[in-house]
Amino acid sequence: MGRGFSDLVVKTRAGTVLLVEVKDGKKPPSARALTPDEAAFANRWQASYVIVSSVDEAIAVSRR
Repeated sequence: MGRGFSDLVVKTRAGTVLLVEVKDGKKPPSARALTPDEAAFANRWQASYVIVSSVDEAIAVSRR
């Protein structure tokens, strides 16, 4: 979708919706930084926005 929209939209077991940004955990932290558009988007969604860097983290988020 672009313009900073998250990579995934996840409905948790509790029924809440989270917007999930996926970053490559194999890259150094500096290479995993949010783009300016992603940061602005994250700021608007706040607690409903999550950043993950592995499949295990993404699965854990969905189990909330």
